Order: sequence, then C-alpha cells, then structure tokens
Amino acid sequence: MCELKSWIEKDGKVLHLTDIDLRDKTIKERLKGCAPEDLIGHGAIRKAFNIEGGEQKEVKEFWTLSLFPKEIQSTLRDFDRYYSWMFSHCLSNYDLFYILKYCPDEKYRKLAQKELDK
Repeated sequence: MCELKSWIEKDGKVLHLTDIDLRDKTIKERLKGCAPEDLIGHGAIRKAFNIEGGEQKEVKEFWTLSLFPKEIQSTLRDFDRYYSWMFSHCLSNYDLFYILKYCPDEKYRKLAQKELDK
C-alpha cells in the first residue's frame, strides 16, 4: 500500500493526486472502480494521468514539507483544500495510528483520532 503522499516524477513533471483532481470528470472516469484506499497510490496516479514509466516516490510523513518537491509542498500547505477527503476516506487504521504516534502537529493527530473513532 502506498502512502498518503505518493507521486511519480516523469519528464520533469511531478504527478500526484489531490481531492481537486479526484473531482475532475476525466480523472473520475479513469479511476472508476478503484477502491478508496487505492486512490493514494501510484497505480491511481498512472490511471488518472494515463502514463507509464517514471520514478515512483512516496513519503509517509506528509507533515514534513521539506521531504517533498515544491509542487507538492504548495498543496500540503493548504491541506484542508487538497487532502481532507483523501485523509478521511483513503487511509488505513495503520496510517491513522502512525499519525497519532509520530506526527508533531496536533491538527493532524486530532483528524486521525476522529477517523479512528468513526
């Protein structure tokens, strides 16, 4: 399973999915039938952008912006806009427990706990 923030670097581009991408009509159609937990992975990125090849990357600690390319850092700075749906629908309990244990940001720990309490 991939991490919440997975991406593919290909031909100088950083390809990744956000909540906004998942609302796009074309991408929605390409991802039809994908389970929510698969929407954060490299396979979904490939389907959404209709690509092959490239270098697959992922980081578990989405709260550490310096670990990401600048294209992703900008979306992570506005987490609620770009990732709130994915956070509440695509993460496993393991992911949520990891956030509770390791994330220094109380906001994300509270969101993880809220999801676990459902």
